[in-house]
Amino acid sequence: MRITLLFLGCFGLQVTLFAQADWEKREARATAQKEAADKAAQNKQNEEKLLNEKRNIDNNPSKLLPGLHSTGFGSIVNAYPIVFIAPDSKPQDFMSLTNISKIKIIDARNDIEKVGFLPIGNDVQKSGYTCVGIQLKKNLIPWLSEQFIQNGFQTDSNNNRQLVLVAQKFWFSNGATNLYESFKPKLLTTLHYSFDLYSSVSIGYYPQKKIAGSITTLFNSGKAYDYLIDSFLCVLRKEILAIDFIPKETENNWQSPVDFNDHYSSTIKKLSQLVNVPRGIYATYEDFLNKKLQCDSVEIVRRYSNYDRTTPFAQLLSGFNNGVHENTLKSWGYFDGASIYLNTGNGFFIRLINTNGKYEFFHIKNIQHERIKEDVLSGISIGNTSYKLIRDYTKAFGLTYQLDIFSGMLY
Repeated sequence: MRITLLFLGCFGLQVTLFAQADWEKREARATAQKEAADKAAQNKQNEEKLLNEKRNIDNNPSKLLPGLHSTGFGSIVNAYPIVFIAPDSKPQDFMSLTNISKIKIIDARNDIEKVGFLPIGNDVQKSGYTCVGIQLKKNLIPWLSEQFIQNGFQTDSNNNRQLVLVAQKFWFSNGATNLYESFKPKLLTTLHYSFDLYSSVSIGYYPQKKIAGSITTLFNSGKAYDYLIDSFLCVLRKEILAIDFIPKETENNWQSPVDFNDHYSSTIKKLSQLVNVPRGIYATYEDFLNKKLQCDSVEIVRRYSNYDRTTPFAQLLSGFNNGVHENTLKSWGYFDGASIYLNTGNGFFIRLINTNGKYEFFHIKNIQHERIKEDVLSGISIGNTSYKLIRDYTKAFGLTYQLDIFSGMLY
């Protein structure tokens, strides 16, 4: 009897243990499913939060930087938002120009969508942006035309001469000459400008002068834009008022409308016709446009991609001619059949992203994350700034650069 009871007791205990184990499995499954559901819900909530933050910035782009004026609406161009600025340029006493009847402005810039990239803080980068384009509240041509009117630039309707301004560059870029300081960040903003001035009498054009240069001041939370544009308008005023048109209006100096148009579209045409470009290293930008290789073969010394099996953001390269090593440390760039890699020094070639024909670089943090020898990084520069300084400023700002298709340099 005792044996039977003992057997039944053990059997009952075994059944209970099986039931408990089964219950624990079900409970573990339920917990895992709940955790997975909670994680999915949290991910969705985070995605919605990020999307709302992006929408909020897109709809209120002035939030990206205090002091910038906004049009009140956002726009996405090439996967980045555009911030519109309306500089408070000060009126100037432009004086009357009695020797011209009209001022005509032509926009021959490669990028007419924006006038630079805004330095973005870490908070904006956390919202998913790598770069933010900036544009004048009005496009360059109507804005500049308005400046002539507002600043009292009078013309003489009885004269048959036109003043023609051709804009080739009007671009804000950022760099540094001093190390970053938390309370006094010495980030510099530069306005690069290039305008060709012509006179036009009847049909055709007479080249008068080229106004090109750069003006630099402290970024100062975006206050730099007002100062730089004021300074540019002063330079433009001085240069225009100093023109003596007649000495250059000669038959030998005359350009037909066809020649005039060809001159300003030649580089852009070359870029648009860059098909079947040979892979390889190019000594100069002009060589690249003309498909003239520097070397007959290229060796990839090192690829940098942060250990991802994706297109590298930078490469170390060596070139050879007939098996003999060719010095490519100062070569302009490398084309791999799909992407342009610009040489920033020491043979360190960084990949540019092609966005609708504009070649941009915003992989600075990738360089930080990759283990790259200091002797390689010490010799590179991006824009006009050494990597050592750019690395320092990425603590607070995300800096973006674009290729100048007229010079082949980053700015």
